[in-house]
Amino acid sequence: MRLLGHPTRLAVLILGMFAHGPTADAESSEPTFQRYQDGRWLVLESDNFRFRTTRDDFALEGLAKGYESFRTDFRRDWLGIETASDWTLKCDVFIYGSGHEYSRQTGLGVSTRGCADLEIGDGRVSMRRLHFYCDGDYCRSIVLHELTHVLLADRFCQFRIPRWVDEGVAIQAEQTPQQAKLHQTLMKAMADETLPTIDRLLSGNGYPGGRRNARIFYAQSASLADYLVTRGSKQALLEFAERTKLSGVDQALAEVYGIESVDRLESDWKEWVTAASPKKVDGTVAAVALEKSEDRSSD
Repeated sequence: MRLLGHPTRLAVLILGMFAHGPTADAESSEPTFQRYQDGRWLVLESDNFRFRTTRDDFALEGLAKGYESFRTDFRRDWLGIETASDWTLKCDVFIYGSGHEYSRQTGLGVSTRGCADLEIGDGRVSMRRLHFYCDGDYCRSIVLHELTHVLLADRFCQFRIPRWVDEGVAIQAEQTPQQAKLHQTLMKAMADETLPTIDRLLSGNGYPGGRRNARIFYAQSASLADYLVTRGSKQALLEFAERTKLSGVDQALAEVYGIESVDRLESDWKEWVTAASPKKVDGTVAAVALEKSEDRSSD
């Protein structure tokens, strides 16, 4: 995530290790589509998204249905919004035909594969954009992580959501093998005693430097978010995130979860992680093999 000006402008970079699962079935009516050509762009508009691509091999209607379904489910489950309501400002989704085109339009390296770009301030979202260079099924999957950042901005548009919550919630959209892969990273950091304290995680404002430290940050953020959801609810986690900004971590912990200190939270969380570890690891041979392969390639 990077800060690009005023009002707050955020860009969240996709890391190649993420892949994401399908959305839940939507209970709302079928979205409506409008397809047209705008210069070099093939454009498809749904109720809340405007897809632009220079490629002719994308099933844009399928992508749009998935995004609309995910948006409906997320707003209900995480934001507590039961009624269907469209964004006044649609989210623009750019799908590029080459890495060069993606890099030229965004100013980012090809290896980032995509980004979410938001403009927030004064209690509103004034820009929603997603940029991608990736292949069909992979693109359909990977965008859910970034789309989560876009959806969270509806709740956190007065001030920036704590970084660990933003990433921890987004990882909830990922496929179980990828979540299990992060759990392996977490357990290794715990065993090596290289895991940062929870106090450091909660008080941090940026991403740590270095690929391994970044992986540990994602793993710890995802695990703590998962733990707090099981202890309370999805909406309680976002309430906690909001209160940490308004009244501080200690008071927010006491008010939302009845936990008296960050030290107690860390103790309870580590006990939960250890107890849940066999269940998390079960069936993740492929994920572990992939992680070992990546480790060898980075040596």
